[in-house]
Amino acid sequence: MKQDSGQRPAALMAVFGSVGFTIVAATFAGFAAGLWLDSRLGTSPLFLILLLLTGFVAALINVYFKARQDKKGG
Repeated sequence: MKQDSGQRPAALMAVFGSVGFTIVAATFAGFAAGLWLDSRLGTSPLFLILLLLTGFVAALINVYFKARQDKKGG
């Protein structure tokens, strides 16, 4: 993100809110999918842990690329 002294606080709050939402949504999706798979396959907690971590890592990768895009000004 460009350092601009005239940037409004609401715009910054929107950026941070979208980052938080991305992390929570991807982590929750991994949690829900893992819980569902474990209940179907009887492998508790294998898929829960695996997909929870996968969702969290995917969210961090998404945030990283979003930050790079904002830094480039795109």
